[in-house]
Amino acid sequence: MQYEGVGTLSCLYIGGSHVQSGWIGLGLRKRFEEAFPMSNQARGWMLPYRMAQTDTPTHFRTESSGEWSGMRCVQSRYKGPFGSTGVRAHTEDIQATWQHVSLRSDSSLHASNTIEVWGQATGCIPQWLGSETLLHSDTLANGSGWRFLFDQEVDTVRFGIERFGKSTIAFDLFATVHVSTSRKKAQFTLYEWGNNGAKVSSAMRCERWETEWPALNLDLIFIGLGINDIHSAGKTWNEERFEVEYDAMVQRIQLAAPHATLILLSNTDSMRKGHSMAKQAQRMHAIQQQIAVRRQCVTFDLGRAMGSPGCIEDWHQRGWAQPDLIHFTPRGYDALAEILFSSWIAAHKSWQTSYPVPSSHER
Repeated sequence: MQYEGVGTLSCLYIGGSHVQSGWIGLGLRKRFEEAFPMSNQARGWMLPYRMAQTDTPTHFRTESSGEWSGMRCVQSRYKGPFGSTGVRAHTEDIQATWQHVSLRSDSSLHASNTIEVWGQATGCIPQWLGSETLLHSDTLANGSGWRFLFDQEVDTVRFGIERFGKSTIAFDLFATVHVSTSRKKAQFTLYEWGNNGAKVSSAMRCERWETEWPALNLDLIFIGLGINDIHSAGKTWNEERFEVEYDAMVQRIQLAAPHATLILLSNTDSMRKGHSMAKQAQRMHAIQQQIAVRRQCVTFDLGRAMGSPGCIEDWHQRGWAQPDLIHFTPRGYDALAEILFSSWIAAHKSWQTSYPVPSSHER
């Protein structure tokens, strides 16, 4: 991508509310666009957060009509299914519709001529309601939903429900996916798996990682889970149990994305009931390092990159962290995106020094 301006980079960021808010993803996209101005950015997926009655990320807007109910993998009272995204919007209303549009200066830069709807249905199928001409639609070979092919690139997607006969309908939506369009230019895609309150165990409730994620052709996966495990358990946090669960999650993700590099992120610095959680975060990071050696992953100490233990209070004084000393303001999330991106680029440059890429006339 850097030397010839072609190729693709497909990334997935897994986390809780830090990811669901959308600000880190927005910051990563912005920095990638600045660093590689000749590249395109594919939209990736847009999840049905609004229909599931939870917060919608900042970088896309959702509108819907009809009656929808929501179930998420973090809600233990629901049995699922949760697909591969952890978010499920359910309707039995034939009048139900949904619409997603990317929010940026030019949403057409996130357009694609192929849209996939990941979900499942009884007695119905999704129906295209947009103005663009639909050339063809069919079911996905892996059984995870439907594919729609258009005569031009689509940036705003709008779907309804089409009933079969007079049967009762049930429709579950897990994601609307802009499939990366084959272009001559380099292309960057960031998929954001964000669920407020997500723990390792709740993420593992998603049934379709192995079915749906291979089609994403993932190159890089950031895993930012663990902070909710520690905060919810407090002094009763069981390190041995956490290691078993985290290791099992890493193995599942590697099965679903066998060619991807996994980066295990430590917790951001935080406090709980007035006490620093830095020691617990350090112990968690030590577990991640052991698993990284065992499973051939990479770790990154995001908490340490923020500053010294307890630095969340300094971030709050700067206006970068929320009063709860766990979550961040938009400026704070943008600072985290800068830490991640600059460290990513620095690591790549270090790798280049060790393994220089030959010039075009040498290849």
